[in-house]
Amino acid sequence: MITTADRWKPVLRKANEAPEPMFKMRSDPRFVGIGRWLSRTGLDELPQLVNIWRGEMSFVGPRPLPVEEAKLLPPSWDFRYQVLPGLVSEWVLSEKKYRSLAQWKKAETASLATGHITQDTSLLVRAGVAVLRWSL
Repeated sequence: MITTADRWKPVLRKANEAPEPMFKMRSDPRFVGIGRWLSRTGLDELPQLVNIWRGEMSFVGPRPLPVEEAKLLPPSWDFRYQVLPGLVSEWVLSEKKYRSLAQWKKAETASLATGHITQDTSLLVRAGVAVLRWSL
């Protein structure tokens, strides 16, 4: 990332494409060449495999948020802390992920409600296909 990226965040908040309190932009100008490619392909998530191996994360579960964003979530979002954070979730793969906080919550709770191995496997396969599609 660009070393002065944090200075740009207040300005970029106006261009935020994700529901508050999350901050996401498809074309985030804070990324430089290789970082942009790593983010687009999902390869920037590879270090999280270490967290999975250490038992601090799982392959499937709610995406961890930066602490300052997580603190802004309402108490009704505490369901996210009942399971380990994950690398992949229904919300991550959703085409509607930038639309609203309500849709985000609906996707996350739907994933957690079933918690079945077949659903988790389906999410992992869909994530693999998405990574391959984005990297080609």
